[in-house]
Amino acid sequence: MMSVCSLDDTAKFRYKKRVYKQANLDERQLTKLHTKTNLRKFMDQIQHGSVDKVVKMLDRGLDPNFHDLETGETPLTLAAQLGDSEEAIKALRNGGAHLDFRAKDGMTALHKAARTRNQLALKTLLELGASPDYKDSYGLTPLYHTAIVGGDPYCCELLLHEHATVCCRDENGWHEIHQVDVKDIRPGKAKGRVQDKKEQTKVNAKRDPETGS
Repeated sequence: MMSVCSLDDTAKFRYKKRVYKQANLDERQLTKLHTKTNLRKFMDQIQHGSVDKVVKMLDRGLDPNFHDLETGETPLTLAAQLGDSEEAIKALRNGGAHLDFRAKDGMTALHKAARTRNQLALKTLLELGASPDYKDSYGLTPLYHTAIVGGDPYCCELLLHEHATVCCRDENGWHEIHQVDVKDIRPGKAKGRVQDKKEQTKVNAKRDPETGS
């Protein structure tokens, strides 16, 4: 009996074989196309917003589901962190990029967009069909990561509008709300509040008990 993994691999192989056949590409052409130099060049094109060049590489048959050897990012996770990357994200998706393909750090493009508070990228990925409940390698959702970095209101709204599951639990048993609370009572803020309270106590002590001034 064939394993699930084998079935997935077979499906991917058939898909790629069909795509490459349609593009009239042979194995030798594909090998030349997927060199380290070309893959690095492809990442640079995404970094600099050269969408036309990205599309040309994809049309030649380049598979956008790979990890950059230096950063561990995928083309899609890189694009999700850049400004004005809507067209690049769409081009990658149309060129075969998997929305749930994780970078080496275990995060999908949706996680990256949430962490960088990239509202446009987040909106684009959701519109293209990305699930708001994708989990990273630690089982954490984009909504949880949004809370970690301060909880951008619009990013939260986008995810919740797509019915993102609330109360994701991390390895310590913490939910999104715990991360928000931690951000609100950072040591610096807590120290400031104590100091403010001391100053207020001094002011109250100087006031006339009868007049309050």
